Amino acid sequence: MYRKVEDFLLDWSHASHGTIQVLESLTDDTLGQAIVEGHSTLGWLGWHLATAPAYFLGLVGLNVETGDPQAVPHKASEIVEAYKRGWDITSQK
Repeated sequence: MYRKVEDFLLDWSHASHGTIQVLESLTDDTLGQAIVEGHSTLGWLGWHLATAPAYFLGLVGLNVETGDPQAVPHKASEIVEAYKRGWDITSQK
């Protein structure tokens, strides 16, 4: 339970930094790898996380540009940067 906004922001910061670390472990070569054959690739999963702000914030009328959710990049660094732009609240000014 959060009692203050600062408590939520601290928790969010820890969670988003952990996600960034996972995304930064992806390489361009691993983006096409699926955990189970015939299922989503690591690139698709990372891009799904990176572009989710546009969807969720769009539900409440806010416009956030994170990129085309259907066009998974071929570079892992683009996924990390998109995630940081959309979710890393500590980098927002």
